[in-house]
Amino acid sequence: MDMLSSFWSFLQLSLYPALDGCLDAPLTDKERRLVAVLEFIMVDQHISQKPYWGAGRPQHDRSRLARAFVAKAFYGLRTTKDLHDALIAEPGLRLVCGYADAWQVPSLPTFSRAFEEFSADGLGDICHEALVRLHVGETPVLHETRDSTDLPAREKLVKKAPAPKRRKDERVTDLQYDQSPSEALASLSRTCGVGRKPNSQGNLHTWIGYKVHVDWLDGMIPVNVETTSASVHDSLLAIPMMRITAQRIPHIVYQLMDSAYDAPAIRRACHDLGQVDLIEGQKRRKSYVPFDPAQAKRFRERTNSERGFSRLKDEFGFRNLRVRGNRKVHLHVMFGILVLFADQMMRPVTT
Repeated sequence: MDMLSSFWSFLQLSLYPALDGCLDAPLTDKERRLVAVLEFIMVDQHISQKPYWGAGRPQHDRSRLARAFVAKAFYGLRTTKDLHDALIAEPGLRLVCGYADAWQVPSLPTFSRAFEEFSADGLGDICHEALVRLHVGETPVLHETRDSTDLPAREKLVKKAPAPKRRKDERVTDLQYDQSPSEALASLSRTCGVGRKPNSQGNLHTWIGYKVHVDWLDGMIPVNVETTSASVHDSLLAIPMMRITAQRIPHIVYQLMDSAYDAPAIRRACHDLGQVDLIEGQKRRKSYVPFDPAQAKRFRERTNSERGFSRLKDEFGFRNLRVRGNRKVHLHVMFGILVLFADQMMRPVTT
């Protein structure tokens, strides 16, 4: 909290007045919030800038372009062209992203090339992991919630063999128990596929595209994110993700998961980490045991994931997917995740 308070004091006393002095009109409240998000994320520190050797035209500053993509997620803009037009038209937004004049804003192809570079470098994951370790790290955490959401895509379906049935998925989780997280994740499909998932009304929702898997902490803080084919079953992400999250945040008490994750290997992996599993059992099984009242009350904390995904979809661009291919799709996801992480972490100070 002391770190956040010092950060907010720096914005209020130094940065905001300096930016207002460069403009004819002061920053709007929305632009001030964007400044806070950008300074919190510090995406500039994770950019791999290519050296300029004097041959050809110098490369556009990738730090400014990365800040612009964060702004795109923050404003929930539909396309990169919308972002480009906003940078041209709005002096405050342009200055916050690092461009003093409209003629300095790069062309659309430059934005596309930069996005490709960022996706190849894994910029979103690098920045996100650094934030999690810095701001959560050794902090004791009561609840971790794991869930996934649909991510429809505008690309052709990659045809492949039918997705395995539930009993086969359980065999895969048994294999994953003896694998490292990287080995387990490497075996999962990342191509555009067909997903089927019950919605909140219990009806089967079908889509073509991808699936985003997120580990959430109390307060809607996303701490681990994977983007797979829509056809990948949720349970196949549980063991590798819980192990990766435990490396970043070692002091977690409860793991909350719905019935899709009900598998013996997942429970064993959770216990190995010294954590308590609260996994909803499948009622059709003979071994089904309902939660007792105390467990049922604690399990309601799982709404963190539902509210987090709602913010990502309604505010931070999850519904505006226009890129193709898993690497680019994942980077699009991560820009929204970074904005949500910063916004949720700053809420104790700003509200």
